[in-house]
Amino acid sequence: MRVWLDPELMKARSLTPVDVIGAIQQQSQEVAAGQIGAPPAPENQAFQFTLDLRGRFATVAQFEQIAVKTQGTPAAG
Repeated sequence: MRVWLDPELMKARSLTPVDVIGAIQQQSQEVAAGQIGAPPAPENQAFQFTLDLRGRFATVAQFEQIAVKTQGTPAAG
């Protein structure tokens, strides 16, 4: 997905390209969620399933919903 940034809008919101890249990387990723039936499981456990959460975005609508910055977030420290 190619993302176009509006420099004037970014300046007005005190954002940098690094902010946008970080938000995309954090919110659009594919991770393993775990397993069902994995050890330690009962001896008679017949199946083991791996759960995957699909978080990698593929559509324009999904990318449009990315939160880059929120107001009122307390500073770390």
